[in-house]
Amino acid sequence: MPKVGDKEFKYNKYGMEAAKKYAAKTNQDIEYKAAGGNVAGYYNVGGRVAGCGPATNNPLKKIK
Repeated sequence: MPKVGDKEFKYNKYGMEAAKKYAAKTNQDIEYKAAGGNVAGYYNVGGRVAGCGPATNNPLKKIK
């Protein structure tokens, strides 16, 4: 969800456009809050991601 200052905008075409205009008008940056499918920020930092364990269904590993 785009946010400019304390004001939040909807994550759609009109909300994004309104956020850009408001940011330009107030000379502030747009911040994007990770919600739902937008998790790129979590994965880009490296390290372990909470809730993601190692794969247990590796087809290349033979069971003896």
